[in-house]
Amino acid sequence: DDITAISTLPHLLRLLLVLLGFGAVITAVILSPVGSISGAHINPAVSLAFALRGDLPWKYLPLVICGQVLGGWLGAQAAVAIWHRTLAGLSFGVTHHNAQFPLWATIAVELGGTLLLVWLIFWLVANSKRREVIAVAVGGYIWLFGWATATISGASFNPARSIGPAIAGHDYRELWMYILFPVLGAAIAAVWCRLAPASCGCNMQEGCR
Repeated sequence: DDITAISTLPHLLRLLLVLLGFGAVITAVILSPVGSISGAHINPAVSLAFALRGDLPWKYLPLVICGQVLGGWLGAQAAVAIWHRTLAGLSFGVTHHNAQFPLWATIAVELGGTLLLVWLIFWLVANSKRREVIAVAVGGYIWLFGWATATISGASFNPARSIGPAIAGHDYRELWMYILFPVLGAAIAAVWCRLAPASCGCNMQEGCR
């Protein structure tokens, strides 16, 4: 099947195709009716950033994050149920630090990658014209930046994406990194954009709408 065929490809090409799939799914969700209803955060770190900036009421944040983590877990469980043998050979998609690189490299990728992702989202939503391209821009960022850094950290940038496969594969060894550092990166971006809104594309007279 297609999953088995992809698993036999060279590592970098396989990463390119997998991340292209991630980017395409994110783009599709943002453009879908579901995305227009929920905001299509998909990512607990992004939702936290919107809450810190005052765009998402704190009372909704736990429910939103529970939905994201549950979705990641259900998706991982479904994939394992369908392609168990193939995914077992790929560590069930669990994100891991590449030991060929120093640990700080994974920390920098996950923190910095999420920071830039949140900044990009805030910059795009600050202007109605830029909002029109947010689906392609965010999906493209995940694809290209993810491909450039996946060999270091697995390019998660999303705690829910890492939690789901970790539960499905019963592998929690490095999960803490993929929760802590994306959250820190998102929080830094949110505080940055709140303290210096102009740097995130906001017009000081008209605001971020």
